[in-house]
Amino acid sequence: FHYVPLPGGEAAIREPWRMALSLLYQAFGKALFDLPIEFVKRLDARKAKIILTMIERNINCPLTSSCGRLFDGIAALVGVRDRISYKGQAAIELEMEIGEGEELYPAPIPDQGELIIAQNPILHGVVEDLRSGVDRGTIIRKFHNTVVRTFTDVCLKLRRERGIKRVCLSGGVFQNVFLLQNLEKTLSAFDFEVYTHSVVPPNDGGIALGQVVVANAILNGQQ
Repeated sequence: FHYVPLPGGEAAIREPWRMALSLLYQAFGKALFDLPIEFVKRLDARKAKIILTMIERNINCPLTSSCGRLFDGIAALVGVRDRISYKGQAAIELEMEIGEGEELYPAPIPDQGELIIAQNPILHGVVEDLRSGVDRGTIIRKFHNTVVRTFTDVCLKLRRERGIKRVCLSGGVFQNVFLLQNLEKTLSAFDFEVYTHSVVPPNDGGIALGQVVVANAILNGQQ
């Protein structure tokens, strides 16, 4: 995904509302404060101003393209969770409220250049649904459908360009059962060979195991 500021670094992970504000600022600029949606109404104006100043001056705002942070931002935006008490809570609770439907938000794949997905069309779609009073579960389902379709489109494009048929689904976002099962089903229907985790976890536990493997190799004199 397109890089966006992570205001406060780790603090933005603990407080997903910061990620939602960063995404809205990228999509709407300061006009975000005029949006007639509940998220904007419940914002602490003083804190929001500080966050925007941090973003504008690039103070403690590392850039992130993390899919997980997009899930966090959407969770806060639709009113599921502004702050978390354990890692992944916002995304987990977002998945728990998935509704029904097959609709999608726009998320065009670039025809040329770097294969980077812009979040702005998704944000505009979510905000429009919030303004129109669309049910939260429906919005969440549309968002999940969009991620599945976007990842599928990326894989199809890469196969056309490079002949790649094998796809590995890894990373913490694939702890999301809806995303994992639906993407695996969709990719398989397009004749991709799909690999998923079965023993090693897809999230940070997998990273920790990899670090142990590397450390063991170094101790045993392997390169």
